[in-house]
Amino acid sequence: MKDTEKVLKDLIDKSFSEFNLVQGSLVKASVLEIGKKWVTLDVGFKSDGLVPLEEFQDHKNGIEIEVGDETEVILDALDDGFGEIRLSREKARKQETWDKLEKAHSDGEYVEAKVTNKVKGGFTVFVDLVKAFLPGSLIDPKGGKDYPDLTGQTLEFKVMKFDKKRTNIVLSRKAHLEEEMSEERQGFLDDLQVGDVKEGKISSIVSFGAFVDIGGMDGLVHVSELSWRHVENPNEIVKVGDAVTVKVLEIDNDKERISS
Repeated sequence: MKDTEKVLKDLIDKSFSEFNLVQGSLVKASVLEIGKKWVTLDVGFKSDGLVPLEEFQDHKNGIEIEVGDETEVILDALDDGFGEIRLSREKARKQETWDKLEKAHSDGEYVEAKVTNKVKGGFTVFVDLVKAFLPGSLIDPKGGKDYPDLTGQTLEFKVMKFDKKRTNIVLSRKAHLEEEMSEERQGFLDDLQVGDVKEGKISSIVSFGAFVDIGGMDGLVHVSELSWRHVENPNEIVKVGDAVTVKVLEIDNDKERISS
């Protein structure tokens, strides 16, 4: 029996050596069958490989493949002791995710990730199978310690730090939100014209006037424009939350400022 096992192992080793494959190699495979627990893959050899079904699930527990699809797997072992090829989709997915994170970091792209649990100073976040850290200071543009609980949410983040050697990934929700807000402000400014009349609400009051939220960003109403009469203190005329109608007098696109 031992001689038979040795012959079988030698044949498998020879088959793989002809393809210049070693343990840890990334190989392409075709999906032959999807069972309740296992996915059968054709890797181009006499023996098919089996991978646990959960290794093909995303962070939403959805199945990512169908019969006939091509996928990449890591060659975990040429012989698992039973004359079978052991493959790992999970290790291949991790490698793909690391590559995606590295590209996102260098190109400034966003990645989708799931916030799994709250930890000291922030949250643990998973980009597919790779763990990352979301600091509390990088959650909300408003800053502060009273940031929202994002546990269980799948959101888009910007990769702020990437260190594969130390397995250190730092993500930012704040950077993503700030860029979105900047794009919205620019779109609002592009549509706004001098002379437009807008409805808004007083958002804050300063010594030299009042800021009005006109539905896309704040515009300044100088103290001299608050009333026909001379005004020393803007608080004499308006209060935060007051509904007002204003006319756009000046737009500074470079500084993203509006005067009304």
